[in-house]
Amino acid sequence: MKKQIRALLAVGLLPLASYGQDFLGYANSNYAGVTGIHLNPASIADSRYKADIQLAGFNFLFQNNYVGFSKTALAHEGSYRDAIRRDNDTDKNTIGFPAFADPQFQSKYLLTRQDGKNKSVFLSNRVELPGFMASFSKGGFAVGLTSAVRTYVNVDGIEQPLANQLYADFMDSANWLKPFTNKMFSVQFMSWVEIGVTYAQIVIDDNEHFFKAGATPKLLLGLGSAYMYAKNLEYMTVSNDTLTFIHSEIEYSHSTNFEFPANGEVNYKVSSKPSVGLDFGMVYEWRPDWQDHKYDMDGETNLWRLSHNKYKLRVGLSITDLGVIRFERGEFSNNFIADVNNWNIDSLGKGLSSSDMPVRALNDSLRARFDSRPTDDVYGMNLPTAVGIQIDYQVWRDFYVNFNSYLAVQWKNNASKVHELTTVSITPRWDHRWFGVMIPFSYNQYRNFNLGACLRMGPLIIGTNHLATYLSSSQTIYGADLFFALKIPIMYREPRDKDFDKVSDPKDKCIDVPGIWEFLGCPDRDGDHVQDSEDLCPDIAGLKQFNGCPDRDNDGIIDSNDACPDDPGLQEFNGCPDKDGDKIIDKEDDCPDERGLAQFKGCPDRDGDGVMDKLDLCPEKPGPVDNEGCPEVRLHLVNIAGQSLSSIRQAKDGSFAFESLPQDSLCVFRLEGDPDKTIGVNEVKVISNGLAKRAIRSQVDGLFRFELPKPVDKGLKKEVVQDVPIVLTKEEAEVVKKAFDNLEFETGKAIIRGSSYASLDELAALLKKHPDWALRISGHTDNVGKPASNMKLSQKRSEAVRTYLIERGVSTDQLRTEWFGQTRPLYPNDTPEGRQKNRRVEMMIVDNKK
Repeated sequence: MKKQIRALLAVGLLPLASYGQDFLGYANSNYAGVTGIHLNPASIADSRYKADIQLAGFNFLFQNNYVGFSKTALAHEGSYRDAIRRDNDTDKNTIGFPAFADPQFQSKYLLTRQDGKNKSVFLSNRVELPGFMASFSKGGFAVGLTSAVRTYVNVDGIEQPLANQLYADFMDSANWLKPFTNKMFSVQFMSWVEIGVTYAQIVIDDNEHFFKAGATPKLLLGLGSAYMYAKNLEYMTVSNDTLTFIHSEIEYSHSTNFEFPANGEVNYKVSSKPSVGLDFGMVYEWRPDWQDHKYDMDGETNLWRLSHNKYKLRVGLSITDLGVIRFERGEFSNNFIADVNNWNIDSLGKGLSSSDMPVRALNDSLRARFDSRPTDDVYGMNLPTAVGIQIDYQVWRDFYVNFNSYLAVQWKNNASKVHELTTVSITPRWDHRWFGVMIPFSYNQYRNFNLGACLRMGPLIIGTNHLATYLSSSQTIYGADLFFALKIPIMYREPRDKDFDKVSDPKDKCIDVPGIWEFLGCPDRDGDHVQDSEDLCPDIAGLKQFNGCPDRDNDGIIDSNDACPDDPGLQEFNGCPDKDGDKIIDKEDDCPDERGLAQFKGCPDRDGDGVMDKLDLCPEKPGPVDNEGCPEVRLHLVNIAGQSLSSIRQAKDGSFAFESLPQDSLCVFRLEGDPDKTIGVNEVKVISNGLAKRAIRSQVDGLFRFELPKPVDKGLKKEVVQDVPIVLTKEEAEVVKKAFDNLEFETGKAIIRGSSYASLDELAALLKKHPDWALRISGHTDNVGKPASNMKLSQKRSEAVRTYLIERGVSTDQLRTEWFGQTRPLYPNDTPEGRQKNRRVEMMIVDNKK
């Protein structure tokens, strides 16, 4: 039994300790695929893989910080294969490795580290079962399925004195009868099966800045577990087979499937219920050269090249193995207090039928020696939770440097747990599409530094973290490890586009000629949406309805048949326009916007007087050609019987020039002609012998006579009173001008618009300030409409201004109105601008003489 107890305690002295991360170096690769899930679940989003199928894999690592193994023990003759064969031969005279037959093997080939540090053991083994990952939505999200059997053994807190006694098999008498206290001693073991379902997706894609996240909920089934935990273990070695323990509290338990029956038969069964665990992580990528990784293809733009590694810097954060597995506690495993003097451990287990079953024998001995303390029927074992920080930097193309910090949660005061080891590593790597080499430099909390290597060759990955130790002939071996994976990788490829037309080869119907997506890779040189094979004008952009030939003016006649290709036209004129519909094409029509006559090159003659409208001063009234198309207005000199003695046609300036006339008192005139120019005219200008005189219409007979002087006391004088204008200041003149400029009426009416009120109010204020002033208001119109109507409109408008000013307080004797209709134009009425200016109400301030 003593050997059994020593074997259990001495597990911590075996050379078994591993690093805190599986697949070190490879798990950080851009081509880790499904394996990268274990390090950071977010890694599979935007992966280089369409799919990655895990066939098998394992990761086994071990090392210790106490016992070293000299490589000289591996000396042999011939090859390793022959040495191993001879060492296994039943004939013990043929030894392949002589060192292992040496009775002084321990002293010659093993070396202990006497640094005063606590000694620990950490063993982990991951057996990868089949799994896969797959990318969807062009890498936007990915799913994965993983399964594995994992085993952990932790032995912690073996202080140097206890380690030395265990190593010496308690034979070192120098330490006998000396009390020692081991502050914290623990042994934990757990093995379980886990099945994980991973989901990861892109969260932020801002071209330069990229962020993804993922999580792996896991179904856990415990296969077995055990732990022993002692805080402040007080002990003394009495002799090589006798120990004393001083009131030390021990927490001890194992799952029910470790309680083997007394008959030695093993009937294994699972002693835990399914539980749930969780891994989650996130990754940020800085992509300063993101434009180099974009492309357009098959009608889509700004696509990521899924086969490219796009970042300059990548930073990941992950938390793995969150969870607890609950086990049924073994009936004979309980907490107890170790308080015993001179315990002869060499006699342990004697007389017990289960002595060949170490765990049961230990349980029986502990129950027989110590008082058990009540414990629950179920206990939980914490998973080896760890926080990972991954930083990856692209040095140049496929060359990267990775920094990985794997911070293990130690659960130091928790007896029922397993844990990882804190490890930091720097890994230069060459990460090509199908091949990769990684050289991890790592340092862990055991203060062990190691150099490893990993080789990725397509579907095969193999690596170790102890390459330098294996290759050196002088180093002492403190551990060994190996990982391996076999996969079926299905990677994204560069889009195939033989003719570089942004149409992928599988969809390109003209694979050897650059084209466009609209026609599945067939060309359209002129860009008119008619592919060249169907385009009658392949080098000139045209229309589909004309088989790709152009019709620049969109008149339904292709340019090659269009006499006027830049102006929409008619079929009857070979595509030339006739906007006014007068059957004269515009380029030959002097009046293209007005229907006209061929004799006038398309210009109209509305009144049909033989003078085209643009030369006709009266285009709506027929008149002789020599009168520029206007109807004649003639002034007849008549006798007393009304008979015409002579007749003169009105000149352009409105005057009538006679060569000679009788005395003014004998001159009587009758005005005839265009009613618009005769009705309502009350005075005419008559020129005779170079002198101009004014003839006034009589209101009695309608005839015109010269004004004659009336007799007065001192001779003859015309009865004419001239208004005397007032000389205004600049400010006063501005008020009058503003009232004139702003005065507007409703169209065709004598209603003043509201926009005129303000300026008229200022004019009223000025007149009230100067009662000795008067305002002469003169109404005028253009020649549009009947003269009589125009005369009446001018009267009403001038009177409307007078009425408005009276309502604003201006005295009636300050206001004088007169109206002239269309008889006094300031500008020719043959243009819209001229007619607008002739429609006016003039205002002049004069001296208010009675």
